[in-house]
Amino acid sequence: MAKTPQFTENTPTRELLAALGDADRWVRYLAARALERRDPATFESEALALASPLARAEALVALARVGLVSSDPAAWKRRLTAAVRLVAAEGEKAADPKPKTVSPGPIDPTLVTALRALELLFQGRDGEELAKRPAEFATVQAELSPLLLKLFPTGARDADRELAQLLAFLGDAAATPKLFAAFQKEPSRVEQIWLAYCLRCCKDGFTAPTRTALARWLDHGIAEWSGGHSFEGYLRYVRSDVDALLGDAERAELAAEVAAKRAVASALPAAAAQEPRDLDAVTTFVERTRASPVRSEQEGARLFAKGCASCHQVAGLGKSVGPDLTTAAGRFKVHDLLETIFDPSRTISDQYRATNFFLKNGDVVQGIPTLDDGKRVVLVESSGLPRELDASDVESRRVASKSLMPQGLLDGLSLEEIADLVAYVLVGKAVEPEPAAGPTWIPLFEDETGASAPLVAKAPDGAPLAASDFVIEYEIKLAAPELERGLTFRATKDANGALHGTRAIAGAEKWGALADDAGRGILQQPKFEIWHVLADPHGWNHYLVRAAAGRLVVELNGGVTADFTDPDATARAASGLLGFDVPPGPAGAPRDFAIRNVRIRVAKHAAGQ
Repeated sequence: MAKTPQFTENTPTRELLAALGDADRWVRYLAARALERRDPATFESEALALASPLARAEALVALARVGLVSSDPAAWKRRLTAAVRLVAAEGEKAADPKPKTVSPGPIDPTLVTALRALELLFQGRDGEELAKRPAEFATVQAELSPLLLKLFPTGARDADRELAQLLAFLGDAAATPKLFAAFQKEPSRVEQIWLAYCLRCCKDGFTAPTRTALARWLDHGIAEWSGGHSFEGYLRYVRSDVDALLGDAERAELAAEVAAKRAVASALPAAAAQEPRDLDAVTTFVERTRASPVRSEQEGARLFAKGCASCHQVAGLGKSVGPDLTTAAGRFKVHDLLETIFDPSRTISDQYRATNFFLKNGDVVQGIPTLDDGKRVVLVESSGLPRELDASDVESRRVASKSLMPQGLLDGLSLEEIADLVAYVLVGKAVEPEPAAGPTWIPLFEDETGASAPLVAKAPDGAPLAASDFVIEYEIKLAAPELERGLTFRATKDANGALHGTRAIAGAEKWGALADDAGRGILQQPKFEIWHVLADPHGWNHYLVRAAAGRLVVELNGGVTADFTDPDATARAASGLLGFDVPPGPAGAPRDFAIRNVRIRVAKHAAGQ
C-alpha cells in the first residue's frame, strides 16, 4: 500500500496542484484542504489552467470553500464561469454515445466534483447575495438551468443527486415535471426520499395532481415506513414544506384521507370482541410450545408488521414510537413480556408516557408528542398514526395515567399466532418473510356461529374442504365436561349428514384422544395423569392436530396427547372432509359446544366429497 503524503504549509504549491488529479480520493482531499489555507491569489490562475479536468474540479471546490467565509464578487463570477464550463464539458462526455476504447473502471468523479463546486459557490457569501438580486439570479438561472436539465438524469446516482439539488435551487419551472417524473420512476425508496426533499423547494411547475401525489406519498411514508428515531421527523419536515405548495382544497382532501385511515386503524378488529385471554394460560401455552415443529418466526414477523410495527421495532422492522423490542430476550422472560402486552399501563416509562390534549372545542386527543414548537403539536395516537394539532386550539394538557398501548391486543389472535409473535420478538433479529408460494393458514368456520350439524370446513371458494396432510388448530369449549365432541378429519358424510373418520376427542375423560369413528374405536388415548394436567374441562381448550401420511399427532393446550402411526395403509392414504359433528336436537336449540380461532394449513388437497 502506497504511503499517504503529508502536506504541510511548506509543501510547494505546484506539488499540491499536481495532487489534485491523483487517482486516490484521499490524496486529492488532503491537497485541496491544504490549498484552502493559502491565499487564492497565489494559486487560482494556475489551478484553473490545469490540464486534468478532475484537478480543476477539485481546485474549484477548494476555491468555493474559501468563499464560504469571505467575499470577492469578481472572483466568485470567475469561478462560477469556470465551474459551468467544466460541467458542460463533462456533461458532453457523459452523453457521448460512442463506445469507450478504455476498459471499464471506477466511475469518473469529475462531473460530480464540478457539480459540488457549483453548490458550494451558491452557498458562499457571494452566492447568498446573488439570491437577493432577482434580476441577476434570473440571468444565472437562464444560463445554467438548460445545461443541467439537458444532463438530468445521467443514470449515475451521485451525479443525479447533485443535479436534482441544483435544479431545485435554481427554481426553473421546467425542472419540476422532470424531477417528478424521475421521482415516480425511481425504484429505490432512499433515492425517492432525496428527490422528494428536492421537489419540496420547487415553487413553480407543479400541477394539482403532482402536488397531491407527492404529499400523499409522504403521508403514506409517515404512517407506514420503519426507520430510526429521527426518520419520521425528517419526513414530516419535507411534508411541511410540500404542504405550503398545496391549495386549500387539496390540503382538505389530504387531511380527510389521513383522518379516514386513522379511523380505520383505531377501530378494533371483529375478532377482538372475543372474551379476554388469561395471562397465565397464555404464558403456559407459549412456554410449552417454544420448541414446537410448527413454531414460525416468519409468521411472527408477519403478525408483528401487521399489529405492532406502527409503534415498536424489532431489528429495524417497525417504528420507534414505543420501546424498541430488539433486545427483549435479554430483558424479559416470556411471562414478563406477555404481561406488558396484557397490562400495558402496569409500568410506563416516562419516555413513552402519553399526553391528553384538551382542545377548545371540547375534544380530547391522546398521544405521544413528537413535535411541539409552540405553533403546532404533532403526536402519535394509539393507532400508530400521526396527528397534527394547531397549538392555538389546545386549551390545556395533562400527562395521561394510562398507556397509549390499548389492552386486549392479543384477544383476537389464536394461541399459535401469539406463540409465533413471541418467538419473533424474542429472537431479536431480522427474519425473512415466508415465501409467497409456501402453505398459508386459512381461517375456517368464521361464519358458522349459528349453523346446524354438521359443521364442515369449506375451502376459500366455498366448496367442501377435503385434505389428507394438514396442520389445524382450534379452540373448543364444552357446555358440560361429560360431553364427547371434537374434530373429525379424513372423513366421509353418510346419508344422514353425520361425519365418519378419525376424531380428536374433547371431553368425556378422553381429552386429547384419537378415535376412529369408522369402526376401529380408540386409536390412542393419554393417561389420566396427562390429560388431567393439560385439560380445562370447564373452559376453552386449544387443539393442534397434525396429519402427515400415516402419522397423526394431537396436542392439547400445548402438550402432546397422541402420536399415532397408522398401520392401515388405506387409512394413511385417506383424504376427506374436516368438521365438527353436532348431535341432533330440537330445531333452533343452541349447540352444546363452541369453537373459535380455527385455522388450517393444508399440505395436500383433494377434491371435495
